[in-house]
Amino acid sequence: MSRSVLREAATGSAVSQRVLSWKEELRRPYLWLVLAMGLVVFLPGLDATRLWDEDEGFFASAAAEMYARGDWVVPYFNGQMFGHKPAWMYWMMMAGFGLFGVGELGARCFSAVFAIASVLLTYRFGSVVFNRRAGLFAAIVLGTSLMFTVVGRAATPDCFLTFFATLSLYIFAVHGFAATRRESIEDSTGRTTDTDSPEVQAQNASKCVGWTHLLAPRACMFDSAARLGEPKRLPARWMPFAVMYAVMGLGALTKGPIGFLFPMAVIGLFLLCTTARRVLPSDAPAWRRLREALRPFGPVNFVRTVWLMRPLTCILVILAVAGPWYYAVGVQTEGAFLQEFFGLHHFHRAATSMESHSGSIVYYPLSIIIGMFPWTVFLTPAGILWVKAMRGGARHRFALILISCWAGVYVGIFSLAATKLPNYVLPAYPALALFFGFGLDGWLSAPDSVATRWRRGAFGTIAFVGLGMIAVFPIIALVEFGGQTLLDRAGLVKAVQHEMAWLGLIGVPAAVGGLAAIVLSERRRLGAAVAAVCVTAVMTVVVLWNGAAPWVDQFQASQEIVRRLHRDHGATGEEVGTFGFFRPSMVFYNGRPVRKCTEPEEVVEFFATNPAGFLITESSKMAELEPFLPPDVTVMARRPRFPEKGELTLLARRPERTVADKPAVIR
Repeated sequence: MSRSVLREAATGSAVSQRVLSWKEELRRPYLWLVLAMGLVVFLPGLDATRLWDEDEGFFASAAAEMYARGDWVVPYFNGQMFGHKPAWMYWMMMAGFGLFGVGELGARCFSAVFAIASVLLTYRFGSVVFNRRAGLFAAIVLGTSLMFTVVGRAATPDCFLTFFATLSLYIFAVHGFAATRRESIEDSTGRTTDTDSPEVQAQNASKCVGWTHLLAPRACMFDSAARLGEPKRLPARWMPFAVMYAVMGLGALTKGPIGFLFPMAVIGLFLLCTTARRVLPSDAPAWRRLREALRPFGPVNFVRTVWLMRPLTCILVILAVAGPWYYAVGVQTEGAFLQEFFGLHHFHRAATSMESHSGSIVYYPLSIIIGMFPWTVFLTPAGILWVKAMRGGARHRFALILISCWAGVYVGIFSLAATKLPNYVLPAYPALALFFGFGLDGWLSAPDSVATRWRRGAFGTIAFVGLGMIAVFPIIALVEFGGQTLLDRAGLVKAVQHEMAWLGLIGVPAAVGGLAAIVLSERRRLGAAVAAVCVTAVMTVVVLWNGAAPWVDQFQASQEIVRRLHRDHGATGEEVGTFGFFRPSMVFYNGRPVRKCTEPEEVVEFFATNPAGFLITESSKMAELEPFLPPDVTVMARRPRFPEKGELTLLARRPERTVADKPAVIR
């Protein structure tokens, strides 16, 4: 990172409260710093690792099959219709295959592009609703969060969905409450009045109630706002609504109804929470105060809020964007795709835990703490400043409420679903990044607003985690307890264990950066300490994805045994089958469907109908399988599994081989 830019961000000396246009942003260093960070974090080494199972194997294989058939409508996996996800992700991968060939780079490149776009959009979002320094910190937080970098470099739909959700909420905010960026107006006496204060909102609300305004809510919302100075909450024109809903339609093409239902739920909750309260007498009874507090969430205001969101425009635009593909896939599959997609992968996933992906109500809060490391060390300081700002009533109240609703809707709804995976709440990560960006900006503006113990705890945690990683990996890999290492007890082969000690180097950036931040903060150089953490976060993810990930990748078993099968054993058109073992990425690297055998009798039929075929199984299945194998079927190669126990075994009918021939061990 540029030292001058980091110094400017740390001191805030050149941070303007004025919102810059995109054209003006191009002449400022912050945007280019964010772009450079995104390019460094997300693009290098996209093809340095093979596909990771399960999701990458499924989706990249389906996209490759669509690409080979020239079919842009119906996803297929392993020769069968694949009703897991809509078409947008596959279209992006097919475009990547056209640019870079059918491989890891083509499958992942547009996911990385959309991750960078999400980081840039988060910077712009923070600049508009807060200030440029808060936007810069928010972008750095998002672009270096552990979970976001995992998904941003993966062939999955989550980065596309995150971008579309963020863009739709950005359009809502920039054409709504953040349209003018004027936080106050002057009344007739020349005094400055905060138009976002509870007092002014309540005063205006008393002039904006009754059946007349209920029947014509838009007139109340916009005309009254213009006259009385109440900040508008929604775009005033039709076009921003249409564009916002078109973006949500692309979200529906990416992951189904959640692409538009969740952003709409965020907007709806925001509107309910920001409904103006009426002023009550100071001696009003408690029941009346409670009724007034609950009134915004009552049925009358709920119906009015839904109407304000232009539901007819929403339906028409989303159908125009996403409807043609859903109609085409329904017709071509006679409704089978839609039945599987909506019935199994939406309603059933919500009601029932699938594929052992379950968790308690705290599953997502805990996964976010890990997924947003190292920035979650600032959770308490940022939370303190957030609460103070909300209680203070004013300046960024609408932005704070929107971001709270944004994170709350995604985390809250998915916490209630039975099936849970960490990437499900990825669209909430930009909101959480804005939360941390706002907190870091406020902390640097008022260093004494947070107690010293929280500052020491935050920086100390980063150093502790880094030093812990440096120490733990060698200990579990090399130190023996009772004649065994901890990895021996986990069943990991010795060759892998000795090399795992080097993974501790991942912790070096965190250890050095955390210690540097402690020293700088103790010298009252808080801005420099935060800048050190920014550099630490970037270096950590760069080392992770360009050093540790390729190292782990060399031990992947199923992908490598299929690639070696084609390279070393000359398998071109021969059929490949499996028994008792299957990984989706095997289909991708085989380049054609893989036959799954579930019973030994099916293996007999496989070799009878495919004399030159290859069969992959686990070593633990060989005892069950051997009585059924033809006498000329031999073990061609073995591959240790990682991190699971055992080996993968490659079988083939080779009459020229003798029993004395030793199978190759694939390393």
